[in-house]
Amino acid sequence: MKWDGFRWIIDGHNLLLTHYDPESDPGSTPDTHAEVRQELEEVVERFAVRNRLHACIIFDGIRQPQGHPGTRNDPHLEVLYADPPAEADDLICQRAERCRNDGGLPPIVVTSDRKTLVPRLTGLRVVSSSDFFRVLQSVDSSGPSGKPEFRDPELERMFLELE
Repeated sequence: MKWDGFRWIIDGHNLLLTHYDPESDPGSTPDTHAEVRQELEEVVERFAVRNRLHACIIFDGIRQPQGHPGTRNDPHLEVLYADPPAEADDLICQRAERCRNDGGLPPIVVTSDRKTLVPRLTGLRVVSSSDFFRVLQSVDSSGPSGKPEFRDPELERMFLELE
């Protein structure tokens, strides 16, 4: 599948919890959570750079007067935190709508929140967090050429059905 130019909007905690369960980690601390988030952001950024696309990871956050220190806006990766009472789902929907209306390629939203978020994304491409995590694992373990070697017929089928 060719991903050039696509914009990915990612439900951050949803993707994070696809491979990390803080409840089962006895040594889990807020620093551990920050490290796991940072690692996830790095992998998503490598995916975005290799595929010449833009990814936006949106997390639920806590209200901080100076803003969230983890926020970033780089050419291939943007990281946002929702300020309560807003939730990440609200920002995901707003960002998806803005992308849908700006004339570029429609966004692809990564979430496994089928009950509350997906119904709000009518007409958009949605990929489950577990499928996207498989993509990240495959692309991140690509060869020394730095070129993605991932091909998943099931994921490609899903994209083709949506087009």
